[in-house]
Amino acid sequence: MIYVLHEHQLKVVSLDVDLETLAPKIELLDGLLTEKTVALLVAHLFGKIFNMQPFVVAAKKHKLVLIEDCAESFCGFDKIGHPESDISLFSFGPIKFHTAFGGGIAKVKDMCIYNRMKHHYHTYPTQSHIEYFKKVAKYSLVYLCIDCPRFMKPSLFVLRALGIELRNNIVMLLRGFPNQLMFRLRHQPSTALLYMMYHRMSCVTSYDGFLSSIKAEYVNERMPKNVMLVGAQADIKGYWLFPILVEYPDQVARTMYELGVEAFRGASQLNVVEPDSTGSKGSKNGLQAYARYYPHEARFIINHVLYLPVNKTLPFFELDKICAALEIAVRTSSNGTVFAPPRRLRPNVKFQSKL
Repeated sequence: MIYVLHEHQLKVVSLDVDLETLAPKIELLDGLLTEKTVALLVAHLFGKIFNMQPFVVAAKKHKLVLIEDCAESFCGFDKIGHPESDISLFSFGPIKFHTAFGGGIAKVKDMCIYNRMKHHYHTYPTQSHIEYFKKVAKYSLVYLCIDCPRFMKPSLFVLRALGIELRNNIVMLLRGFPNQLMFRLRHQPSTALLYMMYHRMSCVTSYDGFLSSIKAEYVNERMPKNVMLVGAQADIKGYWLFPILVEYPDQVARTMYELGVEAFRGASQLNVVEPDSTGSKGSKNGLQAYARYYPHEARFIINHVLYLPVNKTLPFFELDKICAALEIAVRTSSNGTVFAPPRRLRPNVKFQSKL
C-alpha cells in the first residue's frame, strides 16, 4: 500500500498503533494533520478489526477521504468495512485466509469516485488465462507441499542438514507480486480469476472464523506469561495470522526451528513508515514533537514480532507441540530476563526519545 501511495507522489505520515487493539492512536491524529493532508488511511492488521467510528468522525471533521484497508481482515460479507468509509479495500492474494490466488474488491461510497475508478479500470489490459493458471499451479504446489506431512518432514530434515531455511523460501514464493508491482496491479482480472473469487466467496462461512478462533485461543491460553499476543484486545479478533511478541524473536525462531516448528519473522510485508525528522533538527520543540509522534509501538511490534504457524487445519496435538516448543525457546533465549511489552507489563510506560 505504501509503495502504491509513493508511486502516486503522495507523502505518507505515520500514525502509531496500540499494541493491544491494533487501532491507530486517534488522540495523536490532530497533531499530524496539515493543510496538505487529503486522506486518512487506516488498516485492520492480522485479522483484527477495531472500531472505525472515531476515524469516521475525524475524517468528516477535517474533510478527509477515509480509506479503510481490510486486506488482512476479510471474514465474510457481514463485515465489509464501515458504511461511512469512502473506500474499503479487500485482497484475496495467495497468503490471505480466503485466497483466490489473486484479485481484490473495492467498496466505494461516492458514485463519482466509483465512475472515475471504473474508467481507469477499463483502460487496463486483461490478465491472460495462462498467466493466472501458472499462478494457481505454483501456489497449489506450494500449499500441497506445506500440508503434506509425508513430504514436509523428510524435506525439512534434508534442508536442515544442508543448512537451508525453508521459511524464507516459502514466504518469497507466496508473495503476490514479487516484482513489477504497479504494472501487475494495473490489469483487469481474467474470467478464470473472477470465477475463482466467486467460488471462494460463495464458500465463506462463519464456521471458518469460529474454528480459527478456537485453535488460536487454545494456543493463547497456553503461551508463556512473558509472551504477548498482538491485538488481543481488538474489538473483533480474527486470526489471519498469529503474531506474538518476544524479547529475542530471531533466537526464539531458530530454537523453534530446531525443535521442528516453523515460526516466521517475516510472514507479511508489514513495516514501519519512518517519520520525517528533518524538521526536528536543532529545535527542542521539534525533538519533543518527533518523540511524541514517532510510531513507538509500531516499531516495537516490528522489532519483536514472531508469527506462529497456528491455523484452523492443525489438530490440537500439533498445537501442543507449538506451545511446548515456544516454552522451551522463550526460556532458553531469555536467560532469566523478564520481557516487558509496553502497555501490558508496564501500562504507564513513557517512551523517551533517543535523539
